[in-house]
Amino acid sequence: MFHLCRYFRRLSGHIAATAFATSLATAAMADAEPPLFQSHETLVLTLEAEFSSLRQDRNESTSPYRPAVLSYLSEDGETRSLSLQVKTRGTSRLTRGVDKCSMLLLMLNFRGSDTAGTPFAAQRDVPLVTHCRDRGNFEQYVIREYLAYRSFNLVTDKSLRVRPVRISYVEAGGKPLTTRHAFVVEHFESMALRLGAENASGKAAAINVKKDFDLGVFYVFQFLIGNTDFSVRGPHNVLLLSEPDGRTIAVPYDLDSSGAVNARYAVPDARLKLPGVRMRRYRGFCEPTDVLQQVFDHYLERKDQFYALYDEQEGLTDYSQKKGLNYLDSFFRMLEDSRKIREKISYSCW
Repeated sequence: MFHLCRYFRRLSGHIAATAFATSLATAAMADAEPPLFQSHETLVLTLEAEFSSLRQDRNESTSPYRPAVLSYLSEDGETRSLSLQVKTRGTSRLTRGVDKCSMLLLMLNFRGSDTAGTPFAAQRDVPLVTHCRDRGNFEQYVIREYLAYRSFNLVTDKSLRVRPVRISYVEAGGKPLTTRHAFVVEHFESMALRLGAENASGKAAAINVKKDFDLGVFYVFQFLIGNTDFSVRGPHNVLLLSEPDGRTIAVPYDLDSSGAVNARYAVPDARLKLPGVRMRRYRGFCEPTDVLQQVFDHYLERKDQFYALYDEQEGLTDYSQKKGLNYLDSFFRMLEDSRKIREKISYSCW
């Protein structure tokens, strides 16, 4: 009932705008992006790999690539398969232990010549975000993190593209393990290539990120999703890209410690002394105010599109949807009250 009421209340306001914006965005992206990220339709996949061995690969720098087979349903309705390699990744999850995380984050590695005519055409390395434990709440964390990435896509093209997938995991030899929602993410180098930029994260100490519109969009996004597990100076969970004109942009990733995801294992930055991740804390700049106001207006103009993400997401439970929409409500109520948002921003800005 909550879903239907919320949906129909907003339906007339956002259908036309969303449809028009989507058609323009799709046309613009078609020439710039490979097919994997040209759609937000869920890809149905089967991944067969040596998961019993992968679970023991707990050192990202030394974890080997292991053979795997990825099957998908083609446009003609036939099941087709791709040979590839997979390896474990993600320092945080790798250190949790098998008893706490039975499924690890994976890197899919394709051979370019094999991918022609498939959804993975032009892809080489594709990060896969999986559930940590084979339980419904952990699957919801994955879907909610996917929506966080999609939210950033709404406010800037300088963001990592994502695609939802539903994967049946099969142990090498044919033993079915589980079927869960997941998502794939654009590789850092692929994003840099798409934007004609250079990965500058390794040069963080030598660059100067300016207080401009792009940086404001980044910081307000982190505030929107309630994320404090990041740092531009470092960087930590932030990809820095140097554009051809010399400007540096910040792109967020690893969003599962945010309030929007609200994972049971997530904690806010201890230095902030916040009671939990759902409590927002702005960690960006407060001057110049005219730039920040442009950023606020930019978000408000896309308000209905944010709500539409939660209205339409496959696999999201009613509970997750309600919590997500309520969290959006609290953000936009602040944004629409100039006094309230200024108080929140000025409390901890720099």
